[in-house]
Amino acid sequence: MFEAEIERGAKVLDKDDPGWALENAKRPIGIKRLNMNSPFTCVLGQHDGDFIPGAKRLGLLDWDTYIAHGFAADDYSDYPQLTAEWRAFIRKRRRDARLALSQTKGSKKP
Repeated sequence: MFEAEIERGAKVLDKDDPGWALENAKRPIGIKRLNMNSPFTCVLGQHDGDFIPGAKRLGLLDWDTYIAHGFAADDYSDYPQLTAEWRAFIRKRRRDARLALSQTKGSKKP
């Protein structure tokens, strides 16, 4: 439902802070506490401390832009789904990074 928007938002974060979604990031996202309807525990809230300053720092200046990048929902009832999809996205990023690391380690020869 929000795949394209989340991809768009992740690209903005990737450009600003590569590795933002990983467990060892400077400000790792706590998946269990992630709540896209909270200005403090949403992706930008956890990354920047607060939603609005984080969005503005990334150049996202209005509600339509927040929605287009998956950082907000147009309908309040969509927030649980938006949160679930961000959790899944971040989990996949972390799995992919672990897999890439294990393949890199496995391909090194003594």
